[in-house]
Amino acid sequence: MPSRAFNIANIQKYINENPQLTTIIVHCMMSQVRGPKFARIISEAVLGDNIETYILEGGFTQWMQLYGADKTRVDELTKEWRYMDREWVYQ
Repeated sequence: MPSRAFNIANIQKYINENPQLTTIIVHCMMSQVRGPKFARIISEAVLGDNIETYILEGGFTQWMQLYGADKTRVDELTKEWRYMDREWVYQ
């Protein structure tokens, strides 16, 4: 869910539409501000729903550096991500 659509009503709607949901992983580019903030909001919204909330350590940037070239984990990259100087960078 993009941050612009992020609110309690949308979170609860998503959870209601996906009853099999047991885990939510939140991230932003670095998982330093938005990711932790949204994880806290989600945790409060799903209190008592038996859903675990995690923050992707290092954010999407670190995840891309670790797994961006792995075709079994990445289906299709946007054109903004490039592999430069042995790391993934967002342009």
